[in-house]
Amino acid sequence: MPLDPVRRFATSLTRWQKIALAAWCIVLVVVCIRAAIWPNTHTVYPIFSLASRNWLAGVNLYAPTHLDYYRYSPLVAAAFIPFGLLPIWLGGAVWRLVGAAVYAVALIWWCRFMTAPSVKQQAGEVGFGQAQTSQDKNWLTLFFLLALPLSVDNLNNGQSNLLMIGLIMFSVVACGRELWSLAAVCAAAACLLKIYPVVIAMLLSVAHPRRFAPRFVIALAAGILLPFVLQRPSYVLEQYQSWAQQLGHGDRLGQSLVLWYRDLRLLARLCGIQLTATTYALIQAIAGAGSAAMCLAALRRGWPRHEMALLVLGLGSCWMTVFGIAAETATYVIVAPVASWCVVDAWRLQRPIGERYAYLGVYLLFVLARAAGSNEITRPLGMVAQPVSALLLFGILLGTRLWRIRWNPRAANPDAFPSPAQAA
Repeated sequence: MPLDPVRRFATSLTRWQKIALAAWCIVLVVVCIRAAIWPNTHTVYPIFSLASRNWLAGVNLYAPTHLDYYRYSPLVAAAFIPFGLLPIWLGGAVWRLVGAAVYAVALIWWCRFMTAPSVKQQAGEVGFGQAQTSQDKNWLTLFFLLALPLSVDNLNNGQSNLLMIGLIMFSVVACGRELWSLAAVCAAAACLLKIYPVVIAMLLSVAHPRRFAPRFVIALAAGILLPFVLQRPSYVLEQYQSWAQQLGHGDRLGQSLVLWYRDLRLLARLCGIQLTATTYALIQAIAGAGSAAMCLAALRRGWPRHEMALLVLGLGSCWMTVFGIAAETATYVIVAPVASWCVVDAWRLQRPIGERYAYLGVYLLFVLARAAGSNEITRPLGMVAQPVSALLLFGILLGTRLWRIRWNPRAANPDAFPSPAQAA
C-alpha cells in the first residue's frame, strides 16, 4: 500500500517527536497560507522575484524599485528564475518550503553528526541513514523544538537566511565527514547568497588548509563566473560593478538608531562610545583572528571532529552577527542552531552546571529578543538584546574552549583530525 511507509514512520515516532513534527508542520502551513493570501505583505520574496525577471530582461538588478534594493549576487537572481516564473502567491509558498527543507535537513544532519558514537568510522559518508538510539532521537527532538521559536520570523517573511545557514551547516558537517568537495560547494553557495559566510569558509580553511581551501576557491570562482554563461557578458559585468557599488554604500550610521544594524557599533553607541569605521574594522579583525587562533589551537590539541565543528560554527555565527557588516533583526537566525544546540549539548554531556545555565540563559535572551522585536513598543529592547545575546554566546564559547585548551591534556582521540604537522 502507498501509505504503509507513512504509517510505519508515524508509529515509530515518540510522543515528543510527534509534537515537534506537528509544531513545525503547523507553522509551515500557516506561513504558506498567509504568503498565498497576502503575497506582498511582510515578505522580501517579491524582491527576489522581480530580480529574476530583471535578469531575464537584461535590466539593471540594483536600480531602485518600488520594493527595496536588491542586495544579492547576480547568480542568485539567475538561480531564482524557477520561482520567479510562478505566480507570486505560489512562488512565495514554494520558496519558503524550499528554505525550510534545506534548514531542517541541515539540522538533522548536524544533530546526527554531533551525536555519532564514532565520527571517524563514518568519514566519507553522508550519514542520513545510520541507526539512531532513542536517546539520540530525543536530543534531535529537543533541538528542533528549541530552534523553532528563533526561526519562525524568517520562515514567515521569506528571508534567505534559513537557506544560507543551512548551506553553512552542510559545509561544516561535510568537513567533519571529509566530504571536501561537498563542503566547498556549500560554502561557496552560501557566500554567493550573502557575503559574510566567507568568515566560516576562512575558519574552515584555517582548520583544513590543504583539503578544503583550494576546493573552496575553485567553487567560489566557478560561481562568480557562471553568470557570464547565463547572460550577455557585458551585462553581467555591469551587474557586478553595480553590486560592488551598492555594497560600498550600506552604512546606516547616519540614520536613526532604530535603523542601525544590530551589531557591536549599536551597543557602543548606546553606551556613549562612537566607533569609527577604522576602529570597528580593527575590532572585527581582532575577533576574527582570535576565532581563527582558537580553531588552530584546538586542531593542534587533537580535538574531536564534532568539537571542531561546534567551534567553527559557533564562533563564525556570532562573528557574522555581532561583529558583522549588515546584521538586521532577521539575520540573527544565523545563531539559532548554535544557541539551540549549545543548550542540548550542555545537558547531553552533563557540562558543569554553570555552563549549562549560561547557555540556557543566552538562549532565553535570544527568544526574548525575538519576541520583543515583533512589537512596536518593545522593539528597542529586542534591538539591544540580540547583539548582547550573540556577544555573550561568543564570550562563553571562547572562554570555555580556552579553559579546555589550557587545562585539558592533549587529546589522543581517534575522531580527531590530524594536526597541521601530521597533515603535511
